[in-house]
Amino acid sequence: MAAAIPDSARVVAVRAVLSATDFYLAAGTVTIDPVERKILILHDLLTNTFQLPRGRKDWGEGLAETAVRETFEETGYRPRLLAVPLSTRATVPQTAAADPLHPCHVAARSARFDDETGDVLVPGSARLAEEPFALMQHYQANGALAVVSWFVGVADSHSRKELGTQMADEEYDSRWVGYDEAAALMIDDAYAEVIRRAVELATQVVEEDGATAVLSGRHRAGVSNVNSVCRPGSRTAELPSMPPPSALPETHDMASSTAVTADPERLTAAVESDNHGNPEVTQHILDSVHGFRPLLVNGELAKEPRTSNEKVCWVQGAVSADILDAHSIHIKATP
Repeated sequence: MAAAIPDSARVVAVRAVLSATDFYLAAGTVTIDPVERKILILHDLLTNTFQLPRGRKDWGEGLAETAVRETFEETGYRPRLLAVPLSTRATVPQTAAADPLHPCHVAARSARFDDETGDVLVPGSARLAEEPFALMQHYQANGALAVVSWFVGVADSHSRKELGTQMADEEYDSRWVGYDEAAALMIDDAYAEVIRRAVELATQVVEEDGATAVLSGRHRAGVSNVNSVCRPGSRTAELPSMPPPSALPETHDMASSTAVTADPERLTAAVESDNHGNPEVTQHILDSVHGFRPLLVNGELAKEPRTSNEKVCWVQGAVSADILDAHSIHIKATP
């Protein structure tokens, strides 16, 4: 006779196994302009309906990457994912809390979880950019189940729209409309609810950091909970040791890669500002390497960043280009 399952261990679930031909994974964004309080939406000219940009993931592509790519392809605007104060069941990377150079280190240190469940992130204890804030599922006309992950994006509604980015079978007109109008125009209540949830999360960030700062991408430098942000991006491989900053010439050719000119004292101050003066993190960053590290792209030294995520220029181990810019520490590429 099988042992009884205690109530605490009971799971209410309906399990089903789908073939890879019976579903597809997709992702999209609710992209906002926080200064103008507008959202980027699509007018499908073939069906005369309004939707949000989204689409299927490519082979080997992460869902956050899919969301940004599909938004760009369908609208002509390339968003930057916004780190928002999610409540989520996604787990903290195992090494993040102990590794100051992990992209999610500061978020892992500040994250708190619901006492009752133990695995639900308390809203406001960490900001996450590359975790979906909502999931939508529906069946396509061909019977396949579509599972769409949604992310919050940021873009400037006054920036130039790129043309010719849509696929041959797409006829979309992208436009910026107000928050309420965007929800009202959606093809159904599900899209409208996605917009409402995204606006709620984005508004919390804007209220703490300011709309202009959020749009510029420099809001984290002055945020009250800067240490709760999980920064997207990957780490670089170890490079040979280099001379200390004081010994570097104004322009240093680092294997024809990125060169940096900076006063070491100003650089230290920028690192301290970035992590609100946390001495443990500051010292680890400054001691982790003896010189400057360039960005690696696919294992090779990069002359210039190609995307927003690649704009992370690893200086003294882990300082972003945004932080350097905010402190007037200039980055320039050698020929």
